[in-house]
Amino acid sequence: QLEGVSSANGVGDEQYMRDLRSTAAFLADRLQLWQALSEWKEVRRRWGDSLLSQPNMQDLAQEHAHFNAIAQRLTGALPANDVLFTLCTQLDQAEALLHIWSNLRNPDLTSDHLDSIAETVGWPLDLHQHTLRMLERKGILEYGKPIAAISLAASRDSQMLEKLRKIEGAWKEQALPLTMYSSASGTSTPILGSLTELMERVDDTRVVLHTLRHSTKESIRQALEQWESCFDLLADTLEAWQDCQRGWLYVEHIFGASEVAQQLSSENQKFRLLDQLWRKTMKRAQEDHNALTAATRAGVLESLQLCLSFLAQLSKALEGYLETKRQIFPRFYFLSNDDLLDILSQSRNPSAVKAHLPKCFANIHAFRFAETSQVKAVQSAIVAVESAEGECLPLLKSISSRNNAEEWLAQLEQTVGLTVRSAVRAAEESCDKAKLDVWVQDHCCQAVLLNSQALWCREILKCMHAPRTKRKKDLTTFSSKWTKRVQEESE
Repeated sequence: QLEGVSSANGVGDEQYMRDLRSTAAFLADRLQLWQALSEWKEVRRRWGDSLLSQPNMQDLAQEHAHFNAIAQRLTGALPANDVLFTLCTQLDQAEALLHIWSNLRNPDLTSDHLDSIAETVGWPLDLHQHTLRMLERKGILEYGKPIAAISLAASRDSQMLEKLRKIEGAWKEQALPLTMYSSASGTSTPILGSLTELMERVDDTRVVLHTLRHSTKESIRQALEQWESCFDLLADTLEAWQDCQRGWLYVEHIFGASEVAQQLSSENQKFRLLDQLWRKTMKRAQEDHNALTAATRAGVLESLQLCLSFLAQLSKALEGYLETKRQIFPRFYFLSNDDLLDILSQSRNPSAVKAHLPKCFANIHAFRFAETSQVKAVQSAIVAVESAEGECLPLLKSISSRNNAEEWLAQLEQTVGLTVRSAVRAAEESCDKAKLDVWVQDHCCQAVLLNSQALWCREILKCMHAPRTKRKKDLTTFSSKWTKRVQEESE
């Protein structure tokens, strides 16, 4: 209207118009300031009359943000004044109250946390009976920081409890990996499968539990301690379980169905106790199915530790037993414990020894048995040995394999030595009598080689000891003779 009047009067001063617009804007801002303060007082009155449990905190935050935006704009547009100062002061105070109100409305607060707040402020707090104005009158603003700390602790505790619930739920569904094993005695029993993934999951869970230790709530700390103890027990039990199974599989093959058990009667009784305890533990684990339940059941770790004690005693006894056998037949020192036990567990079966012969004897590859229709006799009377090339050396006397392996192998060693010595002597006696090709075919290769070497040494020494005038002629003759002989033998 003023602009229209000014135009009608012919006033065209631009500076005047700018001042006029500035004055109008200033008056509009002042009007908005008074309106904002009036509306804000109505909002604060409504807030003050509201029960702490009623309003939607998001709506309250939006209302505060709206008035705060107006105040921020007017602070830049208007000079400092008491009305603007009052509005900003009330908004700052309301922001602090909103934080306290939001913390009091935290859904993670439990009765214990509310009791802590009541103890902090000095009076009981009821969200369904107290209004914001009541809290203001009691000076709630002084306790903003401790209330915020309690609310934050409640949120952390809630997160921890949620993680604990997830851990509990996940391990309720974790099965213990089992597989069936056919033992040497012919029975089938469950044993552990691969525990790699299970052990990794145990380690991951223990790491998670370790990160939750900073809880300030006593009940959560106690729950964490229980879970940590539970998983420490689980890890120890699984480790002992693996060691025990590894040892049981080893001794079960030895004592389950072999001749070794007959020679170690005292240790065999211990194995029977071990076997019963192991099978009982595995049967219960199969019934439990759940890994956590099966491994942390009372008495399981103690049973496994007892099994490991039995295994240690059996291992020591086996070492002494094997040492005794090696002293009887020293060539057993060339064999590992597993190879030696494989022989001793079937000591009266020479065919079982065949696979280990090359480790005990140089180039003895197999046995030959006496020809008979009786199966037991075939497996008992050794009449010859064969090399890897298939050459056969008949023994001077047959060797009975009805005794323990170390006994008949010691007899075999002695007999083979006598037989080779006899074969070398026979080849030596006929060396000059028979034709070379016939002599080579009639005697074993070792006898031919040794006698050829001995004959070569004798003749070369004879040439070397001949008179100087004759030595060159004898060496030339010797060289021609042995070159021809080598060619004939190789053909």
